[in-house]
Amino acid sequence: PSQPQRRSERGKMAVDYGSREERWSLAGTTALVTGGSKGIGHAIVEELAGFGARVHTCSRNGAELEECRRRWEEKNLQVTVSVCDVSIRADREKLMETVRETFNSKLDILVNNAGQLLCAMNQLTRSLATEWASDKIRVNGIAPGFVTTDMLKDEDDLRPLHLGDACSRFINYL
Repeated sequence: PSQPQRRSERGKMAVDYGSREERWSLAGTTALVTGGSKGIGHAIVEELAGFGARVHTCSRNGAELEECRRRWEEKNLQVTVSVCDVSIRADREKLMETVRETFNSKLDILVNNAGQLLCAMNQLTRSLATEWASDKIRVNGIAPGFVTTDMLKDEDDLRPLHLGDACSRFINYL
């Protein structure tokens, strides 16, 4: 990015860092988002691609994934997709091969969004970190707590409570 421009406004010095898009450009970066066909993962895919990243996402549901891919294509977002159950090692290995081929062995961002339970997400993050360390990929897990997404929007009984209560209610809902 270019250097910030300084300008004077009524005797004060102000720094112009450019537009939000210029400051937050992800052009040239690559990202993998697991569980990107709905909810938080879907929003993350659109945000990353909207800032110029080339994104690959996966989901267990091929029909939902294809519908998302079509909509992203209509929005001119650079998103590729593949069906994958990240809880299955063979699927993860196939996913990594797909990502290597798609991004020419370059992965800048990984968003591990698959899984509903905190303990499952922690284990998956540890597993991916171990598997991908030799490729110099750092894996982090972030648990945002209970978030109302399209999956839950019609369920009046699901109100943000204690995280454990919210997860229990969500599981019972399924």
